[in-house]
Amino acid sequence: MAGTSDLILVANEIRDLGAEIGRGLFAAEWIPVGTLVAVCGGQPMVTEDFVHLDHDLQAKSIQVAENVFLVPGDLSSPVCLINHSCEPSLRLAGDIT
Repeated sequence: MAGTSDLILVANEIRDLGAEIGRGLFAAEWIPVGTLVAVCGGQPMVTEDFVHLDHDLQAKSIQVAENVFLVPGDLSSPVCLINHSCEPSLRLAGDIT
């Protein structure tokens, strides 16, 4: 799937957390409060098309409007390895940052 590229703006490392969890993206050094960490690229897609995508692609997508999702163009991008957390230390600041 074509689309714009992701951009990681901080030092990072990818760690394998085992078969049950998989791989995840971790900061390689302290990140000051307010730092822009990543910009997500991809292709915008409306809900009626999005629901037909493979589960992995859906899981790595971001909803950016009521019926619009940003679908990654490259599942191997480190941005796709940012994991969900019930106690997050990062947040979305807008639709793609």
